[in-house]
Amino acid sequence: MENQKLSRRMPEFSRHTLGFKLTIERLAAGYGAARILHGISLYLNQGETVVLLGSNGNGKSTLIKSVMGLVQPTDGKIFLEEEGKLYNLLEYPTEVIVDMGIALVPEGRRLFPTLTVRENLLLGAYRRVARVERVQNLEFCLEAFPALADRQKQLAGSMSGGEQQMLAIGRALMARPKILMMDEPSLGLAPMVVEEIFSFIHQLNQEGVTILLVEQNAHMALKVAHKIYLLEQGKVTFNGSPEDMQQDEMIHRAYLGVGSS
Repeated sequence: MENQKLSRRMPEFSRHTLGFKLTIERLAAGYGAARILHGISLYLNQGETVVLLGSNGNGKSTLIKSVMGLVQPTDGKIFLEEEGKLYNLLEYPTEVIVDMGIALVPEGRRLFPTLTVRENLLLGAYRRVARVERVQNLEFCLEAFPALADRQKQLAGSMSGGEQQMLAIGRALMARPKILMMDEPSLGLAPMVVEEIFSFIHQLNQEGVTILLVEQNAHMALKVAHKIYLLEQGKVTFNGSPEDMQQDEMIHRAYLGVGSS
């Protein structure tokens, strides 16, 4: 019942996003002499939820930071194709990439702890299109996460981990993104909160937000993913549908456990 109410108030995230695709080809990146990614290729089409699975240290976060311009790749290409135009994201700084409609919910949330909930949310209205309708977007975020609505004047640093994660997602949504990237949104959260976060991720996708999700929780990822890429030692060792992943016996044992469904 609550999801139906939210749908009526959901901002038109996809209004400026007809026909786009994010393409990553043969991407190599690292930090100093340490090479983390080794020729990664990944494709994200409009309307999809694509999940990057893998344990820590395998390059998942490095990949999405490369998309945002926070890490400079040593090789490869990252293109955003939209309405017949091709944009090489490696040529643009982070603030321009955000203005193109790509937002990131970083690992660890990275909130401003001495600012209030409301102030943190309003800082997310960075894009020009988001500033125009920030009141509508703010109303949506507060309705989507009632815990935030009740704590608008509370300092972000005094909130629980689950509340902070909701705030981080809400702040990213204030930018009215066409592509929302999330880095380990379930990390360190109680199972009930994780269920709530993933339910909201699913709803966002149903309402038109394209999602690139970094996760270690394979069971939850399978519930929301259209495609899954498995990263091991900086390389893609599997890509396919959740059904394909469940049918691969070795991957099933490693990530879902024996006897999982």
